[in-house]
Amino acid sequence: MNMIVSSNPGSPCVSEVLKDKLFLGNSSAALSVDWRHRRSITHVLSVCPDFPSTGPKHMNIPVEDSEYEDLLIHLPQACQFIESALRHGGRVLVHCVMGISRSLLLFLRFSRKMSANEALRFVKKIRPQAHPNYGFVKQLDVFWQCNFEPSPSHPAYRSWKRRHEQDVTYYLSHAADTVEIIKDKMLMTSSFPSDTQQAVSYLLDLGVTHLVSISPSEISAAATSSESLVRHHHFNVDSRSPEALLLALPDVVHRIHDAIAKTDGLVLVHSLIESRACTAVCAYLMAAEHKLPAQAFSIIEDGRLFKSIYPLHCGRLTASALPLFNPTKRFMDTLELFYACGFAPSTNHPVMRDWLVSQARLTSPATHLLPAHQKEADISVTSSSDTEKRNKQSSGHSSFHGGGHGNEGTGSGGFKNYISVH
Repeated sequence: MNMIVSSNPGSPCVSEVLKDKLFLGNSSAALSVDWRHRRSITHVLSVCPDFPSTGPKHMNIPVEDSEYEDLLIHLPQACQFIESALRHGGRVLVHCVMGISRSLLLFLRFSRKMSANEALRFVKKIRPQAHPNYGFVKQLDVFWQCNFEPSPSHPAYRSWKRRHEQDVTYYLSHAADTVEIIKDKMLMTSSFPSDTQQAVSYLLDLGVTHLVSISPSEISAAATSSESLVRHHHFNVDSRSPEALLLALPDVVHRIHDAIAKTDGLVLVHSLIESRACTAVCAYLMAAEHKLPAQAFSIIEDGRLFKSIYPLHCGRLTASALPLFNPTKRFMDTLELFYACGFAPSTNHPVMRDWLVSQARLTSPATHLLPAHQKEADISVTSSSDTEKRNKQSSGHSSFHGGGHGNEGTGSGGFKNYISVH
């Protein structure tokens, strides 16, 4: 199995799937009479609307590469076409406009009795750019359930057909709600598919390499398994502790930074609570890009909805990516504290101590009657060992560009003075 490719963008790009028998390519390969002659291609299967059949050895399936398309009903005839050609010693080129392998996947499943995942892995191994859409991946399973003979009367086909449009629309809504913060580097969402197959397709469609999630989240282990090639880091934040998210931010920021700077990856930041995802993203922008809290929030407000990957189904980009997000005082206070602590908040930092005392007063009206030393002693703080270790090492000076905000500028007045100055 090998790749036959030209250096010219509009030239044939073809992968040999079965040696000297079956080839997968783009429309340029199908249009090139010279290329087909040199490769002794005898049969062509076109899976696109703009290649009408030119004879008995050229079959056309006139469907778009859309999640909503029903390719399933055409598959028995397509598989028979390929199988008959190979049985008679032919050499078959299967192609669509971009060469993403939909019909070939189903033929492999039919002829070799491969599972959906096996067929996908097989094709991607020989043609890495092959990436069928979610709607089609779903049809792979239905093809099996119909015993490779889908028809309008088959119960499995009818069941799939009834739910197909709603299922695809639900899937696309997750992609449409994803916000691009830094082009080709960082995305953010408070929505994530609960269905494992949808989740895998969602991450593949976006091109995500690293997933950073903050509780609460509902991400199945299968969606981020070793096969998906997505590295997942989850942070469990105690909702009962007002400082828990703040203390987790250094670790969150370092995970995002490592993925972007060290692996040139694309990071998706997720939490079902939108403000937590926004807090994590703003914290990264502040620490890595030297942004003030208000500047960081302005960036995520101006972020664009990641609809461009589905331009046919998701409409045009909107002016505001977060039209329903209203930053609360707690949200802005968390960012201000993170900045005031030099991007390394800890329970020993004077600004944090002042803030924790103020929180204790809010939650316990009688606290103001206690001596100052007892107020601090009564405050319960939880944080991960990794965060504490990093805080000790950073000593209040943490930045990815050499030198953080540190303790300068906060003064003895703590958080309150910092807010009044900035």
